[in-house]
Parts: sequence; C-alpha cells; structure tokens
Amino acid sequence: MNKLKTFYTIAKYRNFTKAGELLGLTQPAVSLQMKALEEEYCTKLFERIGRDVFLTEAGKVLFEYAERILTTLEEANLAIKECEDPFKGKVSFGVSMFAGAYIIPPILGRYKEHHPKTMFFVKVRYAKDIFPLIIENEVDFGLMGEGEQKNTIIAF
Repeated sequence: MNKLKTFYTIAKYRNFTKAGELLGLTQPAVSLQMKALEEEYCTKLFERIGRDVFLTEAGKVLFEYAERILTTLEEANLAIKECEDPFKGKVSFGVSMFAGAYIIPPILGRYKEHHPKTMFFVKVRYAKDIFPLIIENEVDFGLMGEGEQKNTIIAF
C-alpha cells in the first residue's frame, strides 16, 4: 500500500522530491519504491523529462485505480474510528408497555441531547415478552414495569 500511496503522490504533484517531502521519505526511497512498483507491473509508469514527471498510459490507468483505492481506504479508516466512539452506535431496547410510555422516552431523549450520534431502537411489548427478546439476542437491554405499583426491573 505504501508504494501505491507514493505513486499517487508523485503523480499528483508530478515531482519525486515533493512526494518524498509530503510522505516523509527521502528522494532515493521514493525512487526505489517506484522502481519496485514498475518491476511489479512490468511496465513504466512515469516518463521523466528533465525535472518534470509525466504519467505513461499505464500510469494513467493505475492513477485512476489508486485514487479510488486510497479514497476507499481513508473512508474505511474513518468508519473504523467512528466505531471506536463509545457514544456512537446502535442500542436496542425491549420495553414493556408501561416502560415504553413513561420511563424510556425522557431518559433516551436526555441522553440523545448529549450524544446525538447514538441511535436507539425500542421494541415495545408486553412485559412477559421482554425476556425472550433478551435471550434471543434481539435487543441489548430489557426494561419492564409490572404496573405502576411495582418496581421497575432492568434486565441485561
């Protein structure tokens, strides 16, 4: 992947030295990587005329693919970093009718104000149907109240 990134940077700036500076590589290291890449593809990727660098036809083809590959890789890196955000993601609840009407809405509403990237999914069911949702791993949490007189039970 390093050779592809180096190739892309050279092609974009049309200069080996500039690419090396941007990538934190020496000019000889850049040249060695490009020599190895050209040997790998068994073709020339650049035409060097004086200090100017131009892409060959094969280089133009590789540049298009390199751009797509590197963009996709960057998108993947960002997506993975977002997964590591503890306040982003999806959380599902199985809640009883009582909990779904009176307990969950204000709690999730306040949480969402502070952590808007978190998505909640709530399945409202009869209290007796909450435990099967948990056991079958259909929800992350279960919350039920057996009527207004009894304590609320939280199950994980």
